[in-house]
Amino acid sequence: MIKTNRDTGFIALAIVLALCIIFFVIADPARADPIDNATSTYQSTVPTQADKTEQKASNALFIADSLLLTADWLQTRDIAYQCPTGRYYEMTAAAFIGHCPTMHGVNNYFALYGATFLAVNYYSPLWFKSGFNVYVAATEGSVVAGNYKIGLHFKFK
Repeated sequence: MIKTNRDTGFIALAIVLALCIIFFVIADPARADPIDNATSTYQSTVPTQADKTEQKASNALFIADSLLLTADWLQTRDIAYQCPTGRYYEMTAAAFIGHCPTMHGVNNYFALYGATFLAVNYYSPLWFKSGFNVYVAATEGSVVAGNYKIGLHFKFK
């Protein structure tokens, strides 16, 4: 029987990791067949200038997202540090780590979040990766800005 948030978080983490592993083994782009069966010709993989520009933009978004994810992680650690005082409580990830999270729960949550973020950026096609990174930048940016506005810091406590 599940009794604590730590047990619930561990079970959720195990389920999500198992689903990610299953998905990435099945949808592994390295296993894609480079032969177009309709015409039986080899598909060219030489990137165009537009592809290179889109890849650079995607890489820039990836770096921005990584910085925002790190800032959110540090702010959530600040919530965990100050939660026993009653000053702050977690709202956005409360379903996973609780309203008054522990440092252990915060670290596990963001490790899973980071691993999922990296996996999506590694395995996804460029068109999906770009949209995903814009979405992550918008959501993480609004969360970090809102947290900073209420006084949460970027300290490693």
